[in-house]
Amino acid sequence: HPNPDVRRKTVEYLKHLGVFCRDLGGEVLVFGSPRQRTILPNVTYEEAWEWTVEAFKECVEYLADYDVTLCIEPLRSELTNFITTVEEALKLIDELAKPNFKLILDVYFMSGTSRPIREQILLGARHLKHFHANDDNKGGPGFGSVNYGEVADALKQVGYCRYVSVEVLRDEDSPEYVARKSLETLRKFFESSKEYLYTCE
Repeated sequence: HPNPDVRRKTVEYLKHLGVFCRDLGGEVLVFGSPRQRTILPNVTYEEAWEWTVEAFKECVEYLADYDVTLCIEPLRSELTNFITTVEEALKLIDELAKPNFKLILDVYFMSGTSRPIREQILLGARHLKHFHANDDNKGGPGFGSVNYGEVADALKQVGYCRYVSVEVLRDEDSPEYVARKSLETLRKFFESSKEYLYTCE
């Protein structure tokens, strides 16, 4: 945002969210926020990038004292015009070069790009800290046409041993049904490799 007061308030808000995350026992704070990150018409990409680096640097340095990691989430280009590819997210992570600024990948996001999901997981593996399981129709895993065998195999291949959290972006079905079917889908593909699960314990 071109207004420095807005940027300052945003940084302070993110700091408070990170502390709240820690108070709840959490370790990871995800930054998605498509509208809030969208570059305004009177702002250049270079300006937005500079302000973003500046803001996140202050946030993650502050949150390091609370053992909280801030994860940047690439989003579909129809939702925002800033950080819409894994490459962009990795560039930002590399530029900040902070141990508690990492990557989250989301299946719904990855399913909307031309690159196979497996390739995107492999590309982001070195900084992957959190993972959203959903489907190409915004439902839970198993509600759309995404091949979760491919997703599970890619995560196993890169040795991902952290949380896979279900993020549902629609509400046509009951929460109980979504939770049950999502868990069934994840168990079907992840429990097929007991050896992999044991290495993550």
